[in-house]
Amino acid sequence: YTILRLPYSSHAAALGGNNISIIEDDITLAVHNPALLSNVTDNTLNLTYMTYMSDSKIAGAMFSKAFGERSTGAISARYIDYGKFDGYTEDNIFTGTFSAKDFEFSIMYSYLLSDRWSGGVTGKFIYSKYESMNSFAIGVDLGVNYYNPDNELSISIAAKNLGGQVKAFDDRHEKMPMDFQAGFTKRLAHAPVFIS
Repeated sequence: YTILRLPYSSHAAALGGNNISIIEDDITLAVHNPALLSNVTDNTLNLTYMTYMSDSKIAGAMFSKAFGERSTGAISARYIDYGKFDGYTEDNIFTGTFSAKDFEFSIMYSYLLSDRWSGGVTGKFIYSKYESMNSFAIGVDLGVNYYNPDNELSISIAAKNLGGQVKAFDDRHEKMPMDFQAGFTKRLAHAPVFIS
């Protein structure tokens, strides 16, 4: 499930691909920490297309909607095509070309717990198809963010990709790439620079 480790946008990739604490009005950052969805403007639509390593291509779409003053929800769909591959048997006999693809559909929810604390959850449905094999998995991300606008300090904790396979590749079960992260972002007092 490589798709779960890839940055969602060029902005997220430029921030190292794992920033879970930067406070910006960018819906794609909420993929890395669902608590950050609270900072996204109502009715935001994001369309993404990136070329990645070699022949890999990533496309995605996200939409967010505010529900009252404290709740925000979003849906997301993402697709990665790893390109074409040549297939061979164990005896080095060419069997033709094949493709490998991953699909991810997510539902996100974020809630402002107080003026400075927010929490969020993402439910993920992942489908992979490699040559003639396919797999299906379900995962969950949990995130919490503390943000103090007075000194522009943001601290986050995220537990990502909790879950597992529902259908394995040819009865070979793969683990989800679980990840536990903590991060902070701070604006320097006398310079327009943020440190994360």
